[in-house]
Amino acid sequence: MDHEGPFSVRVEVNGPLGTADVAANVEATYDLRPPPFMLVVYVMPFLLVGFLWLKLLVRRRTANRTPFVL
Repeated sequence: MDHEGPFSVRVEVNGPLGTADVAANVEATYDLRPPPFMLVVYVMPFLLVGFLWLKLLVRRRTANRTPFVL
């Protein structure tokens, strides 16, 4: 759809069981974006997984460190 506003949709189906004709009017709007605070809800799982992954990498690095002995 290239613009907002009313659109008319019509579907005709001809098949072995017969014909069907359906028509409807549709109102296309682009104002249904989520509110900005929902961005936090959407991003939170990615930040949590990233934090846990970073914590795991740091734990592995400190566990694998051997003391330097001459």
